Amino acid sequence: MFNQEFENAIMLESRQALEKIKNKQEVTTPFQEKMQNHWNSYDKGRHFFEEYTSEIFENKMKIDLLYMDQLLQKLDNQQISEVEKLIGSIYKDVKPIYEIMNVKPEIYGKNINEALINESTELISTHLSKNINSFLAKNYYDLPKEKKESLYYEKVKEESINLINENYNPKEIIEYSMKKCLMKDLVENICFPFSVRCRLDYLLEDDAFGDIFDQEALQNHYDSFHNKLKNLSRIVAACV
Repeated sequence: MFNQEFENAIMLESRQALEKIKNKQEVTTPFQEKMQNHWNSYDKGRHFFEEYTSEIFENKMKIDLLYMDQLLQKLDNQQISEVEKLIGSIYKDVKPIYEIMNVKPEIYGKNINEALINESTELISTHLSKNINSFLAKNYYDLPKEKKESLYYEKVKEESINLINENYNPKEIIEYSMKKCLMKDLVENICFPFSVRCRLDYLLEDDAFGDIFDQEALQNHYDSFHNKLKNLSRIVAACV
């Protein structure tokens, strides 16, 4: 058993330690609040975005997965099982990105919202196909030749040259490289529609955000997302 003097000393030190923690919290909390208030007044774009909720993210993810089903229809059951793991891994980055930004998860596509989940399979396919085709037309098929070259030549050149040098069919290789590039952009739009991606780019670059929030974690998740997206875009490009 501890003697009384030793117990009293331990109790005294414990009270002193707790007092220090309490004092530190009293100083830190107002400072953090002050910094966040400063950020809120500095960040003029904040009021354009509603706040994140897990319920809205779950609805978004359901719609996003319907898009993925639409894009991956040519896969067999075994292939789908492997791709599902990759997609699940991608959304382990997508979710914390929205959480760190504290931005309402946005669903991609005109006239698309969570109500689509309850529609018939045929109607879901019609709506999503329309949005996918609209993206492809706007970003490639309806563009003049010069615009296509300026947008995509540098993006597909290196990989296409490497594969052509390995005696693959040049026409097929260029077509596949273009599809992969388009599918990468499409899937990124599904995960992060335009307004959200603009917000994300802004927060990744803003020093004031980094002083208060975990900008490094945000960047790490975004980098991880892009690495996985490259793999998924290869698979999707082979299916369309």
